[in-house]
Amino acid sequence: MASGTKLSASRATAQPPASLLTALRFRILAYLFNRIIYWGLRAVYWWQAKFWAARTPTTVKHYAVRPGLEVRIFLPRYRNANAKLPVFFLLHGGGWVIGDPRMDDEQAHLLAHKYGFCVASLEYRLSPGSRFPAPIYDCLALIKAVLADNSLPIDRERVVLGGFSAGAAMTLSLAQLPGLKDVLKAVVAFYPVTDFTIRDRGPVIVAPWGRKEFVQARMPLYEWAYIPAGHDLRDPLLSPHFARRDEIPQPLFMITASADCLHVEAQEMACRLAGVERGSKMAELDSWEKNGVRYRRVPDMPHCFTHFFEGIKDPVWEARRVKINEEVWEETNGWVKKVLGQE
Repeated sequence: MASGTKLSASRATAQPPASLLTALRFRILAYLFNRIIYWGLRAVYWWQAKFWAARTPTTVKHYAVRPGLEVRIFLPRYRNANAKLPVFFLLHGGGWVIGDPRMDDEQAHLLAHKYGFCVASLEYRLSPGSRFPAPIYDCLALIKAVLADNSLPIDRERVVLGGFSAGAAMTLSLAQLPGLKDVLKAVVAFYPVTDFTIRDRGPVIVAPWGRKEFVQARMPLYEWAYIPAGHDLRDPLLSPHFARRDEIPQPLFMITASADCLHVEAQEMACRLAGVERGSKMAELDSWEKNGVRYRRVPDMPHCFTHFFEGIKDPVWEARRVKINEEVWEETNGWVKKVLGQE
């Protein structure tokens, strides 16, 4: 997919209210999606019990600040008992409507056991039961609780925050918050939503193996569920695209996928934060780094290419997805360790 894809000039400034029928339809869809995905994932866990047994967390914690939400902690299997570990917070995706941190057990396991992080995978309340900004402040409260937990072997000077899709969008929001902005040493955002003012993200992308990109069709549901009616869509906490560089000051790694409609807006945000001129040769590259911003666009891969549930039926392309996934995590780990001074 060419990086020159243009977003629609059609923009909105405030979240429009939904009609009664639309709200009812979306509420039913949100309920069905949540239940279908929730139980579907658990069916996968059951059928792949041996696979997932090796990827369970070291412990699951609950903190008084949000007692109903879990934090899944992963520690390296082999580590110096006296060593303090860099901590990597993970936020799951699902359009704010579906999912839970178990979706990221494979990624958390990888970060802990291969790359040596203490990983804290966070749960947050889902929409429409909890709309913006409640899920963001759920994560903030849990991050602070983890950092204050003296039972964990964490180095509070090496704190990384990362997320996927909706979780990546909240990662970019959390990076702006007073009390956390100066604590975070690195931010990693996988295929985030960055700009809710966009009404049309362009024609539907068809991947080389024939599957149509699905995110754009679901965006109206996600937007209705997450954003309160009338809220300013240019709020940088909601649409990080509108945040200034001094509001997201941390070193940032933005990873996108060219068969995902979100890659264009994420690229534009990365370019703006880095001071890369749109239309320049650098902006057209699949990989570049400037002014503390690293950008990587993975060719021909779908949204959620990092996760098993986005497996591709074509075996040749699935093998390519797995290989690219491994390369991206190696690159991510190398970049984070460099930022943390562990190169």
